[in-house]
Amino acid sequence: ESESFFETLKESLKRYTDTATHLGEVLLIMNFILPLFLVATSFLLPGGSISILLLVGTVGIPIMSMGLIAMTDSAQPRNLNDVTVSKISFIVGIVSSLMMLAARQPPWLIVTSGVLLFALVNMLHTSPQFLRIKNTENALPEFLRDVTEYRKIGYDMTISIFQLFLRRKYNKHFDELFARIYVQLKSGSSLSQIAETGNKSWTTKMVLFILGKLADTGGGTPLTMEHLTRFVSDINTTKNTTLSALRMQLMFVYMAPPIMVFVAKISSSMLVKMTQNFSMFSGLGISNVFEIT
Repeated sequence: ESESFFETLKESLKRYTDTATHLGEVLLIMNFILPLFLVATSFLLPGGSISILLLVGTVGIPIMSMGLIAMTDSAQPRNLNDVTVSKISFIVGIVSSLMMLAARQPPWLIVTSGVLLFALVNMLHTSPQFLRIKNTENALPEFLRDVTEYRKIGYDMTISIFQLFLRRKYNKHFDELFARIYVQLKSGSSLSQIAETGNKSWTTKMVLFILGKLADTGGGTPLTMEHLTRFVSDINTTKNTTLSALRMQLMFVYMAPPIMVFVAKISSSMLVKMTQNFSMFSGLGISNVFEIT
């Protein structure tokens, strides 16, 4: 069962990596090359077409970019990690947009300031949660190997955990979780009952629940523990490999909104300036100079 689950997870992450890579390349083309193409095309079209290019550059490209980001997000395999979104970030984004509106700023700046401040505040709220999950999961294989060693010398599951807590340190976040588990075990709770105690990682909840059930049933042989350790190690390795493969795409997703705004602003300015120039040439009666025959 565990091997089948792991293979399914591995395949889903591989598909997500391929999809995110392709969509990232399209997003890159859309935000860098397409605006330049629109500006170049404007030289070859009649003056009246520039307003259409302006609409495509300032509205069409941002909407298509957001659509691609939504497609990338929908392709991501879902997990059950307990990560909360900051409610304050919504308020900050709305207040920022209203302040820009009151200051009579351009529409693109009103929308951009609201979205960027929402994203920034939410990032500050969620980043510590993701860091806690990452560090907790990274400590799991080492923790399970230590439990396995204690099981080999005859300690039961609960006593093994007690011994480890007194003699072993892993990392800050896992040690904090370990301390809460130790206190509740000392108070008489079972390991399966406290699997979700202050724990945001789904993988960690699953491991603690399995350890609890093994402790309740008197199981947890060294061979079983070695299988569980290998399974968790494989999951962590697969996740880290996926993140490494998508590092550039992740960076570009964070860079895309300001880049998109900058390119749209430059394209808009250039196209508006060219519209004014065409109007001036038309007023002078020399608009046919720009026509292609």
